[in-house]
Amino acid sequence: MTTPTPQARRGELRHERDTSHPRDADVDRSFAPANEASDLPCQVAAFAEGRIDQARAGRVLMVCAHDSEVGNHNWEPFARWLVDEVTAANAVEGALILDLRRVDRLSSRGLRSLALAWQELAEGGTIAVCGLSPVQREIFAISHYDRLFEIYDDAVAAYRGVADRVRN
Repeated sequence: MTTPTPQARRGELRHERDTSHPRDADVDRSFAPANEASDLPCQVAAFAEGRIDQARAGRVLMVCAHDSEVGNHNWEPFARWLVDEVTAANAVEGALILDLRRVDRLSSRGLRSLALAWQELAEGGTIAVCGLSPVQREIFAISHYDRLFEIYDDAVAAYRGVADRVRN
């Protein structure tokens, strides 16, 4: 059995393990975040760890591309999806973080998809891109896409980079 204990932070409930019962000995029943020192919202941490593919923290929308390649065969659905995500970010006057960690190959048509999304961006809006491979970073630099999009190493850095600017 577990016994609830109050915590200092409002709304947080933690359960202590009662190891006297064999069934509970190997089960952690804590509802608190694993890293309590983290200043990240739990949905941002889950997104960064790859446990979820989409998250919203305030006015920051975070999405992860699903395909390993964006090329001639799938650039149009990718572009439509990305424009829809930009529209959602525009609706809350927020920022969009696009995580491309799963994308191994981004063709010129894939870059075109990004340009279409950038064209939909509202005045003062932000699209941050993270998860680029070294080759993709070089392509972004050569094509000057690094001037259109904010580039970050990972989702946590992207969130920290844009979150303060879009807070109420």
